[in-house]
Amino acid sequence: MEACSLSGDDLATRLAELKVLLGRALVRERLADCASFRFRGEDETQLRDLTQKEQECCGFWRFSIERDGSEVVMRVGVASPQFEHFVDRFYELSGAQVLDGPSS
Repeated sequence: MEACSLSGDDLATRLAELKVLLGRALVRERLADCASFRFRGEDETQLRDLTQKEQECCGFWRFSIERDGSEVVMRVGVASPQFEHFVDRFYELSGAQVLDGPSS
C-alpha cells in the first residue's frame, strides 16, 4: 500500500487545508488506536469532503465521522500498523503534540 499519491504543491495545499480544519477542533485526543477530534456541527460537510479526498490519495486512512448532538466527532486511524506513525502526524497537524504516546 502506497503512503500517499500527492506530492509537491498538491501535498502542500492539502496539508494546509487539513491544518486549518483540524485547528478548529474543539477537543483533540490521541487514543491507542486512533486520534479523535470533536468539531462544531457546521464543520461536518468540510470534514467529509477532506476525508474523502484523503482516502482517495492515501488509501491507508480509516476515518469515521459521527454526529453527537450539535457536534461532530471524527476518528482517524490506519489500516495497517506500518502506517501508525501517520496518525501522530495527523494529530500534530491540529496543533496538538504527542507527548507520552497514546492514551487508552
